Amino acid sequence: MASPRLWYVNVFVSDLKRAVEFYRDTLGLPLQFQEDQFGYASFAPEGIRFGVARVDAAAPESPSLLGRHTGIGWGVPDLDAVHQQLKAKGVRFTMAPTKQPWGGFMATFADPDGNLSSTWTSCARNSPACRGCVPAAAARAKRIRDRIAWSGRTGW
Repeated sequence: MASPRLWYVNVFVSDLKRAVEFYRDTLGLPLQFQEDQFGYASFAPEGIRFGVARVDAAAPESPSLLGRHTGIGWGVPDLDAVHQQLKAKGVRFTMAPTKQPWGGFMATFADPDGNLSSTWTSCARNSPACRGCVPAAAARAKRIRDRIAWSGRTGW
């Protein structure tokens, strides 16, 4: 039996319209569909489906679903450039690009509901310490892109 593939990830939001505007217009994720009646929107970034699901603010579980770390990491080829682009669009970062113990660089940002996600790269292109791994990281990224069936639209 083939190993299962992670198909989608959802983040809970309080305002679907505001979330769609953030993920589509600010982050540049391609919107697959939006269903206001059911409070759900799906995006089609490279490699996996990403959804936002509206929760009822009056529901007792809402506080535990909103404004928390999602554990989602968005891989980008140039973290410094993405960090600057998103900051210019008003995205709030809780952690600037920082070298991680595993060797890469990561920054953490919040969506309008305070849900935290990370952007990361295996190497900071402008970092003198990592210049040697940039060609290898770029080659790995190209091989991954070549293997993934993808819509061809890009965000960041």
